[in-house]
Amino acid sequence: MKKTSFIDSIRRFEKDTVVALNGQGSSGIDVLSRTASNIFLLSAGWILVPFLVAIFNVLQGLVLGIGLATAFLLNFLISDCLIKFVGSILSINRERPHIAHPKEIKAIGANMLGSSFPSSHIAAMVSGFVVLLHFYAFLWPVAVIVILITAWSRMYNGMHYPSDILGGAVLGFLYGRASLFLLEYFM
Repeated sequence: MKKTSFIDSIRRFEKDTVVALNGQGSSGIDVLSRTASNIFLLSAGWILVPFLVAIFNVLQGLVLGIGLATAFLLNFLISDCLIKFVGSILSINRERPHIAHPKEIKAIGANMLGSSFPSSHIAAMVSGFVVLLHFYAFLWPVAVIVILITAWSRMYNGMHYPSDILGGAVLGFLYGRASLFLLEYFM
């Protein structure tokens, strides 16, 4: 009997989770998962938020916009440029589930090819909601629902493993907190 390492068990669990979630629904669910992962729609939504706030309070809309922009800039610079790009140069990036297991996992939506770790979608969602909830804590149920739908969609679409989602969430929390720290320090 072959002894399985803890790491191998985790990898198998992660693969099995994505296989179980991947594309098991109807075409309607596929549309929902593609929509929940659409970078253009997510970006447009986050751009719209400070403008909506500014309708009622211009200064707070401006501060919120600066906070969100800072959080998303940190996400781009650290998650996408540093971790993913440098990781690919050093050949330490992680293949996306649909690339690592093409016979078992199909890509749904945009066929992303870069490293799967961390999930930049989740990092952006979490960082954005950390900033937004600082000003509007009552929106926490919306934050939980949107983040969970985004996390589900990234695995359903075959783009991420659970640890990619968790890593993105942790980094997103740190980006959001760093953004708030910078806001308080400079304002």
